[in-house]
Amino acid sequence: MSILEKKFKEKNKDENLDEVDDVSFTKINELVLDGMPINELTEEDKKFLEKFVNLSMLSMNGTGLVSLKNFPKIDSLEKLFLNSNNIKGNLDILSSYINLRTLEIEKSRISKFEDIQPLTHLEFLNSLSLADNPIVELKNYRSKLFEIIPDLCILDHKDSEGNDVEENSDEEGDLSDVIDDDEEIDENDPEYKKYLEDLKKSQERQAGDDDDEEDEDDEIKEKESNSPGNEEELSEEEVVAIKGKRKTGEESEEEYSSSQNDIQDDEDEDYGYYNIEEEVEEPKPQQSKKRKAN
Repeated sequence: MSILEKKFKEKNKDENLDEVDDVSFTKINELVLDGMPINELTEEDKKFLEKFVNLSMLSMNGTGLVSLKNFPKIDSLEKLFLNSNNIKGNLDILSSYINLRTLEIEKSRISKFEDIQPLTHLEFLNSLSLADNPIVELKNYRSKLFEIIPDLCILDHKDSEGNDVEENSDEEGDLSDVIDDDEEIDENDPEYKKYLEDLKKSQERQAGDDDDEEDEDDEIKEKESNSPGNEEELSEEEVVAIKGKRKTGEESEEEYSSSQNDIQDDEDEDYGYYNIEEEVEEPKPQQSKKRKAN
């Protein structure tokens, strides 16, 4: 058993990890080893970490790592956190993390552009933080990194224009990063306030859409009730036209004229008027008068 594996099981002794087989490791997708005194990984440590074949997030903040020697090769890894260590360079192993999207190596000892050259092969890497490393003091540091890393969007928690970027939870409305189930909600928490504002805006937009739909239904019912004889419902084309008003605005004169002609044609047909002379049927005066009154 590797030293790392032993420490890992000691830290999680309540989980009965001695009974966990290799198959169970495949079900773990996030692994946090923060604070474990490691300094440098051994071959046994590497084999242990490579059991987590479906790992998407690995965090080894504050472990004292001085290099990435014997670092595991995990193709599924998307997020890697190595903050507050003593890593100087030699990041070659990271070029094999083809799915890596987020990488943080803050408060370490990276000092040259050559040190991060392996990161230029990561086509999906869009968030990188090297804050509090000597490299950030180099001339054109930010522009250089945005240039050499193809998909980079966020550097040291800022976008390419230097604006602060708040990296939110993957799912909108998720409060898992704001509050804990066992903790009382702090109503003054900025993140909690932002969540409430976003939720309110979402509800207002939904309410507005519901009102528009109700207005459309009312207009359709009104047209049907005002149609001569009230014998037929509106055609599918008329319903579509009503629902399209909200998106297209007021009708043009040509559309208005065309719609009026269609309505007149429908009224003529309902009264018994036809274009074929042999089938002309004049309406009864009393019936015509009654309909006009409507």
